[in-house]
Amino acid sequence: MRRRVNPRGFALAALFALGASGCQGAPAGPAPSSAPAPDRQPPVSAPAGAQATDHVPTVDAGYDVTTASSVTVVVTKRRPLEPLDYVPETLVSLAGVPGGDGLYLRSDAADALVRMAADASAAGAGFRVSSGYRSYADQRAQYGQYVAQYGRAYADTISARPGYSEHQTGLTVDLHVTEEDRGSAVFASTAAGVWVAEHADEYGFVESYPQGGQAVTGYRWEPWHLRYVGADVASAMRASGHATLQEFMGVEDSPDYG
Repeated sequence: MRRRVNPRGFALAALFALGASGCQGAPAGPAPSSAPAPDRQPPVSAPAGAQATDHVPTVDAGYDVTTASSVTVVVTKRRPLEPLDYVPETLVSLAGVPGGDGLYLRSDAADALVRMAADASAAGAGFRVSSGYRSYADQRAQYGQYVAQYGRAYADTISARPGYSEHQTGLTVDLHVTEEDRGSAVFASTAAGVWVAEHADEYGFVESYPQGGQAVTGYRWEPWHLRYVGADVASAMRASGHATLQEFMGVEDSPDYG
């Protein structure tokens, strides 16, 4: 049985630690995943013939894309969580997944991840978890580190500002195989990356920041970053041909914070 934690206490501990170390110190709680340095991730260009478009928001009334606790909430640079310091009611340990010690997800996402990890391993495409739930404080610390290291403009393409991160929903996980592909587009070419791209939707996960999607999402390609939306929604999104959750849900593009 997975160990359940009190996320309110978890977040408060992170906030306390942050206050002691400062915005750019090491974050408390689960360590944030490594983001690619500017020379690690290859330039991303849209497919030949593709054109960036600003589509009109036509949110499907069948999905709740606004409530922070909704499995289909859409969190972007122009759609922050409400409240900004939202904490999921229940988080469970990912100790049963390689690399998951000390990391957490909501139970629905965790259950799906455990099954996906087992099946990927059986197929010879095993992976490890880099990051799961991050509190507002964790995200603030990580974002601050990247701003200090790379400047705000680049940091905004690889890390969300606190309150604007999918990780804060408890529905998002980052994966890797080795340290060489951790936080790198190289993950896409590993056996695990190929398998995940083909099968993640069967377990309810979608790739939030696909190649060529920066004009829509505002983030560089992150093949390692998976968002849980449930198998029905993930399969419907794949069948629709939409590359991003934003486009599938009819939510406005978010190339920047507006």
